[in-house]
Amino acid sequence: MVFAGKFCASHDGIKWHTALKIADVQINAHAEAWLNQPDFPYGTVPPVELVFATVSELGLPHGGTRAELEAAAQTQGLKPCSVMAALALRLAWTDQPEGRLAREHRAPDGSVTVMSLPFLSEPPGEPGDHYGFYLLQAEGQLWMRGYVAPADHIWAPQDVLAWSKVSSH
Repeated sequence: MVFAGKFCASHDGIKWHTALKIADVQINAHAEAWLNQPDFPYGTVPPVELVFATVSELGLPHGGTRAELEAAAQTQGLKPCSVMAALALRLAWTDQPEGRLAREHRAPDGSVTVMSLPFLSEPPGEPGDHYGFYLLQAEGQLWMRGYVAPADHIWAPQDVLAWSKVSSH
């Protein structure tokens, strides 16, 4: 699935916070803490084409670790996104299909995890853990939620991930 929009937006942190509030986007404690970090990399969202793919569509029918996901994505011309793509996508994608919040230690049904590279100078969790944002609409409410997953976490075959398509330039 290719997200139809290409983004190019420039905002400082205050403008991003304001835009999220105006759009009535809910955020969890992780997202709140990270967005308030002085070193959060607010700024321009480079033009990007996002591709949504399940873990199974990446060629991992039994699931896989983050390292396996990245290797499989690379063979399909995909790479992790800028973390700013998560914010831009959340603001642009207002008609995300309904999902639900209730899933512990797994991506919630209907969510899309934006695969990004590390973006904080002091990452949360243990060394080697992965973290980032996933997007969800639950009970009619748009969410951008932060997550932390251990390096050995197995992503389920049905988990939907957003990647950046590698430019052919």
